[in-house]
Amino acid sequence: MHRPKEHIMETQSDKIFANQVPDEWIYRKIDMDYGLDREIEIVVNGKLTGKTLLVQLKSSASVDSSEEYVAFALETDKLQYYMERDVPVLLVVVDLKDEKCYALFIQEYVYEKLDIIRPSWRQQKTAVLEIPAGNIWAHSIDKAKAIAFGGPFYIAIKKLSCFDTETTLRWKTNPNSVQVLEEFGKSLDRKASQIHLDLALRYSVEGENEQSLAKLLSVYKKPEADPKIRLKAIEGLVWYYNPTIREQNHELFELAKKGSDLADTIGDKIHSFYFRGILMQAVFFKVVNDLTNQRLLQKISRESKSEFEFLINASIQETSQKLALIGQDFVSNLLSVERERYYGAFADLLRRHALMMLYMYQSLVVWVERKQIDDLLKSAENDLKLASKLCEYMKWDDLGCMVLGDMAMLYHFRNDIDNRRSVLKQFQGSAKRTGHIGLIKQAEEKWESYEARGRFMTGPDDITQSRDIDSLTNEEIDQLHQRLLEAGGIDINEDDELSRLARQGLKDRNPERVLKHCKNLHVEVVNYGRIWDMVGLPTTGRKLLYCELKDCFLAGWSLDETLREFKETYCNKCDSCSPRPTDWRWTYRWQREREQPQKMKLILKKLREFG
Repeated sequence: MHRPKEHIMETQSDKIFANQVPDEWIYRKIDMDYGLDREIEIVVNGKLTGKTLLVQLKSSASVDSSEEYVAFALETDKLQYYMERDVPVLLVVVDLKDEKCYALFIQEYVYEKLDIIRPSWRQQKTAVLEIPAGNIWAHSIDKAKAIAFGGPFYIAIKKLSCFDTETTLRWKTNPNSVQVLEEFGKSLDRKASQIHLDLALRYSVEGENEQSLAKLLSVYKKPEADPKIRLKAIEGLVWYYNPTIREQNHELFELAKKGSDLADTIGDKIHSFYFRGILMQAVFFKVVNDLTNQRLLQKISRESKSEFEFLINASIQETSQKLALIGQDFVSNLLSVERERYYGAFADLLRRHALMMLYMYQSLVVWVERKQIDDLLKSAENDLKLASKLCEYMKWDDLGCMVLGDMAMLYHFRNDIDNRRSVLKQFQGSAKRTGHIGLIKQAEEKWESYEARGRFMTGPDDITQSRDIDSLTNEEIDQLHQRLLEAGGIDINEDDELSRLARQGLKDRNPERVLKHCKNLHVEVVNYGRIWDMVGLPTTGRKLLYCELKDCFLAGWSLDETLREFKETYCNKCDSCSPRPTDWRWTYRWQREREQPQKMKLILKKLREFG
C-alpha cells in the first residue's frame, strides 16, 4: 500500500525542520487544530519559559523563489483564523530539494504589509505571501526566540488599535459604564506612556538623542499621565540638560523641582532625594557663574582703580559663602541617599558632586593660584573613584561610562595625558561591549576633543607674562586664548552663542587671509563683543573692512562673509586690485604701525558711537 505523495512530503519536511529546531526547545505535533501542524516551546538554560510559537508547516519540491523573496499561496480562511490567535504563528515553507526552511511571522506580515499592499485580500480565496529570502530558519533562531517572547505583546497592541471600544469591552457586564470606559482609557494611556519611555531608551542606545528627547518630553508634558511614569520621564530628561549652559541650567532646575515635588506628593523617597540633589547642582552652577562674573568685575575695577572695588569684594565673599552652604546641603542629601541604600541614585549624585567641584575649579583657576583650589580636584577624584567602583560592582555599564568620561575631564585639568587617554580607552571599550551607539559616539567625541585642546591652564601665572606678544607665534597666541576660553567655561565645540562668538573671534584674530586679497584693504575692530574682557579677544565683535583707494567699506561679524560681500559690491567693478605677495605675513606690530586713513578713522568713530 502506497502512502499519498503529500503525506510523504509532509513527513520529509517535518524531519528536515525538526532537525533544525534547537535540541533544548520542545517541538511537538498539534492534533485537531485547524491548519496548524506544530508547536514550539522555548526553553532557556533548561527552564520552561511558557513562550510558544504555533507553526503552519508547508513543503515544496520546488520553491517559487527570487533573489528577494519566496512566494507561497495560503487559503484566506486559514489566514484569517491565524489572525485571531493571540500566540505568534509562523508559516514555515520547507524546500525539500535544498533542505532550507523559510519562516514568516504571519501576524506581523499581515499588519505591516498585506493589509497595506492588498487591503482586499480577505475577499479572495487565497493570498500570496512573500517570505524574505533571508528568513532562513537555521540563521534566524534568535529572531524566532524574540518573536516568541515579544510577539504576544505586539499582537495585543495591534488588536487594541484595530478594535473599537465597544468590541474591546464586550466582556464587561456594562460596557457603556462611564467608570469602565474611564479605567480602560487610563490603562491605554499608561501603556502608551510606558511604550514612549521604552522607545526613548531604545533611541538613546541607537544614538538618536533628538528622538529620545522628544519621546521623554511627550510623557513629561502630559500632566494626567501616571505620576510614576512621569517621574521616570523626568529622570531620563535630566541627562539631556547641560548645567554649564545658562538656558539649559534653568530647564534642569525646573525639571528637578517638578520631579522633587511630584516625588514628595506620591511618597517616592528615592526620587525625592535624587531630584533634590539635581536641584542643588543646578543652583550651584548658577552661583559659580555669578562668582566668575564678579571676579571679572573685580579685575576690571582694580585695573581702572574704581571706587566700587570694595563692594565687589563684599559680593565675592557673600557668593563664596553661598556656594559653601549649597555644597554642604548637597553632601548632606548625598549621605541620606547612602544611608537609605539607594545605590543607583548615590552613584549618580556622586558624579554630579564631582562635576560641581570640577566646574568650580575650571571657573576659578584663571583668577587664583591652583594650590588654593587644588582640593576641589582631590574631592572630585574621590567621588569619581567611588562611583566607578559602585558601577563596576553593580554592573551599571551606562553610568560607568559617564563616570569614566568625567574622570577624563579631571585628568585633562591636571594635564595628565596618559591617565586621560587610559580612562577614555576604558570608556570606549565598555561602550562597545554594551553596544550603546550613543555612548560609543560620546567616547569618540571626547577623545577627539581632548586631543585637540592641548594643555590646560593651571593658574594666572600659566600665561606667559614676560614675553612680548610680538614674540609669540600665531599658534601660541591661539593656544593662550583657547586656555582662557576653557578656563572661563566656554567650550568652542558647543553650539551656544558664546561658543559661536569665540570660534569667530579665534578665526578672525589673524586677518592675513583677507588682507592678502588687496594691499589697499584695511581691517579694524568696530566693537569688542561680549567676551573680550574675559579672554582678551576683541575680534569676537564686529569688524570693519575698508578700501583706502576707493573709500568704501563694509562691517560685519565674519571677515570671510564681509570680504565675499565686499568683492561682489565693490571689487568686481574695480580694475586696481593689487594682491599682496603670497609670502607676506600679518603681525600685531604691522597692524599697530600701519597708518589708518583719516576717513577710515571717522567711519570707525561713527560706527562705534552707534554701537
